[in-house]
Amino acid sequence: YAVSVPFGTYVQIHDEGSGSGIRWQMRPVGGNDNWNSPPASPSNGQDPEAVGPYTRYLSAGEYEFVVDSNGSDQSFALRIFDLDNVPELPANGVAATLANGAQIAAYRLAVASGQRLQIDTGSANAGDISWVLFGESKSVAGQDTSAGIFNTARLSGGRYTLVIKGQSQSTGSLDYTLNVSPVTLPELQLGQKIEGDLTA
Repeated sequence: YAVSVPFGTYVQIHDEGSGSGIRWQMRPVGGNDNWNSPPASPSNGQDPEAVGPYTRYLSAGEYEFVVDSNGSDQSFALRIFDLDNVPELPANGVAATLANGAQIAAYRLAVASGQRLQIDTGSANAGDISWVLFGESKSVAGQDTSAGIFNTARLSGGRYTLVIKGQSQSTGSLDYTLNVSPVTLPELQLGQKIEGDLTA
C-alpha cells in the first residue's frame, strides 16, 4: 500500500484481528524496515502497541506499507491511526461506540503543569476496554488494560492524547464512556486531625 504523509505526525499501527502469521513493514519508498508482527494481548496493565514499533513518528514523505504472512493464516486487519489528528475531548466527557470490539478511538486534552487527572472509563464488561494516555512526544503518561477509575501522577503541562481501545473479540459494536477531570486534593490545616480507614 502507498501511504502519503503530508506533515510529520505520530501514528499507531493497530491490529484489529490479524492472523498469527501476519507481519508488516512501514518503510519510506525505496527504504527498508524490520518485519513486525501483531503484538500479544495487553497484560500486566501494559499495552504493547503503546511503544515502538507500533507507536512511531513519521516524517512528511511517501511510504510503503507492506503486509506479508509467514504462516498459514493469511487474514489481516490493520489500521494506521493518526494520533496527532484527533478531536478534543468534550468537558463533560463522551458516550460513544466503537464499530467493532477491536477498534480504536482517541481524544486530545490540554493539561496544566503539575495537574493530576482522574480518568474514568466504562463499558458493559470492564475487560472490553483499555486506554493509554500519551504526552506530547507520545511517551506513556498512564494506562490501564480495563475500564474503571484511574488517577494519574502529576503531569507536565501540554497537549495529551488519550487512546481508547476495544479488547473484545466480538465483531459487534462496543459502547464505552470516558470522562476526565482534574484531581483536587482536600485541604488540611496545620494542627488539624484527620481520621479514616485505609482498609475500606
